[in-house]
Amino acid sequence: MGHHSKSSHLPQELRWESIQDNLIERLWNALVVLAAVGMPASVARTFVTGWMPAYGFHIAIAFVFFVLTLFRNRVPTKVKATLIVSLLAAVAFSGLLNFGLFSQAGVISVVFVLLCGIMFDRRTAILLSVAFVVAIVGVAFGFSSGRLQITFDANLYARSSIGWIFMMLVALLFGTLVATAVAAYRNSIRTLLLEIEQQRDEIEHQAFHDRLTGLPTLQLASDRLEMAINAAKRNSRKCALMFIDLDGFKKINDTFGHEAGDAVLIEVANRLKDVVRISDTASRIGGDEFLVIFGEFEGRDQASETAQRIIRAVSRPIPYKEHQLSISCSIGIAIFPDHATDAHTLRRSADMAMYAVKRSGKNSFAFFSEDKARDVTPS
Repeated sequence: MGHHSKSSHLPQELRWESIQDNLIERLWNALVVLAAVGMPASVARTFVTGWMPAYGFHIAIAFVFFVLTLFRNRVPTKVKATLIVSLLAAVAFSGLLNFGLFSQAGVISVVFVLLCGIMFDRRTAILLSVAFVVAIVGVAFGFSSGRLQITFDANLYARSSIGWIFMMLVALLFGTLVATAVAAYRNSIRTLLLEIEQQRDEIEHQAFHDRLTGLPTLQLASDRLEMAINAAKRNSRKCALMFIDLDGFKKINDTFGHEAGDAVLIEVANRLKDVVRISDTASRIGGDEFLVIFGEFEGRDQASETAQRIIRAVSRPIPYKEHQLSISCSIGIAIFPDHATDAHTLRRSADMAMYAVKRSGKNSFAFFSEDKARDVTPS
């Protein structure tokens, strides 16, 4: 498992709030930088256009923003988001009223709508965007009807290097800062989605795999047995089921404790994984009982050889602390369709064959047979 940051272990609701907080914090920092640049830039433009109310308004907004920055740790996130879009709207409309089409309102309006969509719910974002557009239409009507006018020489302003520098500086700086914040927001969303997908896969794995051994559970084993039987039916082939029960497991638990029993189960599971083929399924169905499903059954010889290998593997001493634990297993084998034609009966037949081995001395294997089954009543 890879290393996860501490935040990745937070509930998804808190992770989402953290992402939103991070975006707003980045945007706030961006506006601080923009305000620091905008104040002297506004003053510099007075040499071309003369003093205009918008300049004083911009300086006042920047000053308020700097003051709020000193106390921003006390300001709730939603209030910060509202302040950000409110200040953007205020700057945009002050520029529109004084400069008309010469203002930066076009750039700010696009950013305003984008940030509303990111920081607020859908309804609020739509209402704010509509209100913003309606206000722009009102200003446009004012200029087109002659009620609003710019008070400087437009040609002189268009030819001024200070005006162009200001326009390019604001567009470049503002665009870069906002793009950086949104890119970080996008990466955070992508990371969150990956974490959700990983958690979903982990939950699904835990639902169908034994937590102690990592082997498939009875539910997953039953599904795979059904699939093996259906495939065998389609291809006119056979499949087989092996029921394994450990001998002497209770004694180990009673003598050395449940921790030793868990160590035995883990080691047995690992040895089963080493013995069975990739196309087969080894599962733990509870306690000290295991199943092995042969989806590609090649005959009794293959099952007998696998059973013998499992018995030898399980019988090897299992180191536990300063002890060498000894255990064995009894194996019952049932074949589809020779011994049963459905999954439930096939499992029951393998179970009875295993109990027949238990009754006859343990540490061996046997195929299901009607003769042996008559005297066996599995618990």
